[in-house]
Amino acid sequence: MSSDTGLDVRRPMLVLGLVVLVLTALAGLPGRPVPAGTLDETSAAALHARLLVDLPRIREAIGLYSLQHEGRPPGSDDWRLFVDQLCSRTDVQGAPGRGLGPDLDPAAVSGSGRRVETVPDTAEGGEDWLWCPRTTTLRVNRPGQGPTGVPWFDY
Repeated sequence: MSSDTGLDVRRPMLVLGLVVLVLTALAGLPGRPVPAGTLDETSAAALHARLLVDLPRIREAIGLYSLQHEGRPPGSDDWRLFVDQLCSRTDVQGAPGRGLGPDLDPAAVSGSGRRVETVPDTAEGGEDWLWCPRTTTLRVNRPGQGPTGVPWFDY
């Protein structure tokens, strides 16, 4: 294949293809090792950012649900009910149905949770969330602290 000038255009295309192939292969090679702790710091920063957005939404949804359901908070029986009642339509008694809600996107309360009678003083670990309907308290059930030095449990 030649151009109007008589030059073979296949050769430059072949060279360009080889350069792209070599650069692509080099990009896939492992580079410098990731410094220790970087992944933990990144995941802590991501969780911190998520909690700053999601916790106010969840707490607002709990208040709205209680207001719409004659003062009853969601999930009086268990965690799954808490999520279901906040994230789907319910009647005034909190049963699945029409009328009220959903008050929250399920992604905000993703993970596992547990209903507790009283809120412990510190994180117990295990489930991601602790929910006490009696006091309408929702806590992050994670030991340790976030990047700002505040314990996860106190977010």
